[in-house]
Amino acid sequence: MKKCISVLVVILILNGCNINRASDLWLNDFELLKNELTTGYANLSFAVKERQIDIKALNNNIKAKLKLASSKKEAQNIIGEFLGKFQDGHLKARLYDNLAEQASKSVPPSNTDSIDLALKKMKVVKTNTGYHLQYDLIKGFKSLVQNQNPFKASIIKSENMTIGILRIPSFSPKHYWEIASNIWKEYQKELQGECKEDCQEAFIRKVENKLTNYVIERIEELNSEKTDALLIDISGNGGGTEWMHQLARLFTKKELKGPPMSFVKHLHWKKTLKSQKKLIEKDLQANISETLKNKLKLFNNMIDELIENTNNNCIAEQVWEKNDIDCLDLISHPFNTELPYDIMNDPQFHLLASKQLIGTARFHPFKKGIFSGPLYIAINRGTASASEGFASLFQFNNAATLIGKKSYGVGCGYTNGGIQIDLKNIGLTVYMPDCVRFTKYNENELKGISPDIAVNWTKEDTMSKRGQAVIDAIIKDYLNQNNFGTY
Repeated sequence: MKKCISVLVVILILNGCNINRASDLWLNDFELLKNELTTGYANLSFAVKERQIDIKALNNNIKAKLKLASSKKEAQNIIGEFLGKFQDGHLKARLYDNLAEQASKSVPPSNTDSIDLALKKMKVVKTNTGYHLQYDLIKGFKSLVQNQNPFKASIIKSENMTIGILRIPSFSPKHYWEIASNIWKEYQKELQGECKEDCQEAFIRKVENKLTNYVIERIEELNSEKTDALLIDISGNGGGTEWMHQLARLFTKKELKGPPMSFVKHLHWKKTLKSQKKLIEKDLQANISETLKNKLKLFNNMIDELIENTNNNCIAEQVWEKNDIDCLDLISHPFNTELPYDIMNDPQFHLLASKQLIGTARFHPFKKGIFSGPLYIAINRGTASASEGFASLFQFNNAATLIGKKSYGVGCGYTNGGIQIDLKNIGLTVYMPDCVRFTKYNENELKGISPDIAVNWTKEDTMSKRGQAVIDAIIKDYLNQNNFGTY
């Protein structure tokens, strides 16, 4: 009996040792995470200043919980709790093993795949974003013929004006399954074997172009209805890609610049800038005008200064143990949406390798101003990420009036793959945003985009009642702007 008790005691002691050893490893992972967040998380200073997060207290709380954690799963949940405190949609974790497994299973589509399989491999998805606002019960409503056009359009004729309405449910070309399916059907015929990265990119460009033409078609239809103002409804639009820049220019003749962006002082950005510098140096060896070369030399010098500024002297212990965030400054991005020194207006711009530094370069020259009248953009809590960028672009340049509710507040995300860290002991990969976009009012987009005209609907209001409130607000604003008296 005594022997059995002794064995049991030994087992319990060994189990306790194993848990202690595991918790030490989990704490090591947490230290790695804090080190990376200190230099790589763009919204850390915002979290402390604006959201009043006491990161010293949070740090101590999480360490205490990890010491007491009895399983890997519990440790993962604790890290999830930690990340959740920052209320940042781009600061997130995924299971480390699952990511490796997904990467090993990643197989490009081929000419023998079914359409469904090929599109799924390229992460084209069937979406049903539904409606957040409805207008069909409003007096004077008329829907335009749908055909194959995925962008629903309508008009509302009131006594005072005609309002055109265009619904854009997503700014991701991968969210338009039917359009992608029809294009892949023809695209696949030209394929020989697998469709690798460049091939997939070319396919998505075709989808973008087709969708852009559908938007142009809708704008022209609305123009033919002699609309006095246009409402672009991006309520519930969860975002997408830089394709939104192409669409934005279709709705105005104004130059759309900005909004401002900043990025972290981190090795990730040092590498990015060095690779960008190589493209500029390649252009300096090309057969281009001396005028353009001189501009590129100035640009090259600018890149050198930025590279130097990416050195980060922040000490994680100082930040997390003492709440000292004085070192958490960002670098203002001087060529986020256009190259400096008027390079993009040079006749030889299209010959430059460095045009790739602008994510929207493939859209240049932009098609502009197919619609040129007063513009309104409907936003709500479901308006996020790239759609916030779309709304902010217009607001920043006074090119449209935003109407509705404050947007979700996802803000800037990941550049060039973003920054991530593997917590191998805990079994998580953590992603963090490496940039910050600012609104017209110099606020971090993480706070959301505030409408110019707030519409005070409630959760209990129907979609039709919300839609009516938006239209009423537009008519009132339009009449006031044009001195037609009150509505």
